[in-house]
Amino acid sequence: MEKDISFEFNLTQGRKSIVQFVFLSLTLILLISFTDNQISTSFNEYKEIYIVLMLAYIVSLLTLFRRLLKSYFSNELKIQCTNGKFILPNFYFGEKVIFLSDIYSLEPISFRGNVLGLMLGVRNNRIFVDKQCFRQPEEFEVFKGLIADEIDKRPGSDEKFSINKLSISHQKKIRVVTTLLFILFLSIYFLSTSGKFDFGDDFGFVLEGGGSNRVFENFEIYRIFSSAFIHANFFHLFMNLLVLAAVGDVLEKTVSSLRFINIFFISTLCGFFTFFFFSYDEFGAGASGGIYGLWGAYLCLKFKYEKFLPGSVNAVTLNSLIWLLALQFTLEIFVFENIGISNHLGGFVAGFLYLYFAPLGEKLETIDQPVMAEKVLCGGLVLSFAAGLGYFLSLYYGLI
Repeated sequence: MEKDISFEFNLTQGRKSIVQFVFLSLTLILLISFTDNQISTSFNEYKEIYIVLMLAYIVSLLTLFRRLLKSYFSNELKIQCTNGKFILPNFYFGEKVIFLSDIYSLEPISFRGNVLGLMLGVRNNRIFVDKQCFRQPEEFEVFKGLIADEIDKRPGSDEKFSINKLSISHQKKIRVVTTLLFILFLSIYFLSTSGKFDFGDDFGFVLEGGGSNRVFENFEIYRIFSSAFIHANFFHLFMNLLVLAAVGDVLEKTVSSLRFINIFFISTLCGFFTFFFFSYDEFGAGASGGIYGLWGAYLCLKFKYEKFLPGSVNAVTLNSLIWLLALQFTLEIFVFENIGISNHLGGFVAGFLYLYFAPLGEKLETIDQPVMAEKVLCGGLVLSFAAGLGYFLSLYYGLI
């Protein structure tokens, strides 16, 4: 970049963002603290953790308010491009300095045809530049052009080619399997809470179709497959749907729908068997094994191919994902109750290993080309789970 250029930072949008964050976070904290739920119950038992989290939250708020106050008395903040780098102000994380020589990819991130911002590939990191950071939309386009020109001056690379290919592929693909699973889980849950189902007394629907030692004692094989679609309470269902919507969407568009099906159902089976062989519980239900399999596959995808992945997959860095998963498992082990840890670990490992050994190519050349063995496996898994769920529903409603 031959000359220094600066753009006006949208202070109004930044301040509005802070107000929204404070309002939503306080609302969530109040709901958790003053309603009867699993999280508040755990905090009552481990008050030290609750106090530490509240102190961290207060410190974060004070930092935000300090930066907000400073913005009113300082000169207008600028997005600057100077001396081979650009400086991006940020109320939440402070000033970000990025060297142009470190940027190797640029992706416009869109939602329903509207560009929300730019995802920059910076070595093994991803940085999102929000369009609303710019006071004038025209300045955002100028900024995008400057970064694109800098990248185009450099020779092509395998990373850049793979990112461009996957970005185009993501825009064309529809998350069919993720959507169908989402609808199926919701439908089965509403079935379980109607008709014969007496939630307060004997879990009739859940007990009849959930995982149980009766699989081995009475050879009720259908439970292996039907238990994945049954949830005993809405909180458990909601958490699974949340991960399915977030991770499932990205994963299905990246590794193909067929491999996505294999990852989910194989992880479900592994989670089921590890739960009953390595825990003392005699009953379990839910799709957590398969959901954690998606987590494992996502971690593997980033572990092996992070530099070849587009920003839509890499918005969370590998290190951040590892810390997030470590925190999640820590909470399940020491805070939450009635959690099938062995189920989650079994599914997680299965999902990671499947994608690790799947023939994707050293540089993601074969994303949409599953081998014949995977196709046969997919057909067998779909038929098995459909037959198991269908048999259970027919048995429960007296059709057989």
